[in-house]
Amino acid sequence: MKVDFRIKRSAPFRAACMTEEKPYSDRAIRSSFAKVAEWAARRKLKTGRWLFVEHWEEGGRVKWDACIEVKGRAKGSGGVAVKNLRAADVVSVTFNPDEVSPRIVYHAISDWVRWRRKDGTISRTGRFREVYPGDPWKEAAAWQNMEVQLMISRKK
Repeated sequence: MKVDFRIKRSAPFRAACMTEEKPYSDRAIRSSFAKVAEWAARRKLKTGRWLFVEHWEEGGRVKWDACIEVKGRAKGSGGVAVKNLRAADVVSVTFNPDEVSPRIVYHAISDWVRWRRKDGTISRTGRFREVYPGDPWKEAAAWQNMEVQLMISRKK
């Protein structure tokens, strides 16, 4: 499998999001996504990409957003907010976590971006987010095509 970095413009979209602040665990993250998916299903909304966005980690606690792209009109309720995610410049890497460790990918992106900052291509960085084309727990293709994105500002 080829793993490479590219700078691209991510598309804007609407997403149903649940923000959580808990000790980090895969079970807690999966539960957040399940709640958002159930919320969207009750409203008969078509769904698209799934996003995990980590805001911060401190003292064993993590704040994150579990977001699922929704198509159609919706209004947030029950702990789920509907947000418009703007288009943004990102450094992107798509890979299969069963073949390449996410830790290596995150470290490599950070190192690659440090050099792009030195050469003047990138001026600032933001948050990391994981993007899946569907439910990574139920769809093998979604898990095998995980995309890690790092929000950036290009130098002008």
